[in-house]
Amino acid sequence: MSGSNNINGFRNIFIGQRAGTDNLTGLNNVFLGSQAGFNNTSGNENVLIGKEAEFNNLNVFSNTLIQDSAARSLESGNLNVTLGSQAANF
Repeated sequence: MSGSNNINGFRNIFIGQRAGTDNLTGLNNVFLGSQAGFNNTSGNENVLIGKEAEFNNLNVFSNTLIQDSAARSLESGNLNVTLGSQAANF
């Protein structure tokens, strides 16, 4: 379920199967797509569009990631913009 573990996060939009599942305290996020921002715990002000976009987001801020698996393994890093399937996967 989208945002199922949300505890203190607010002003978030999660659309897609398991989008934002582990969002605990993240604020002002938009996650669109299956498992987008799945592991987000406290990241704020991120826009993630696409299946598994920023899947392992733990504590990142102000990122815009568009397309399937964009920055899927990004665990830290702020103010990034990625566009394209599997962009910034390293």
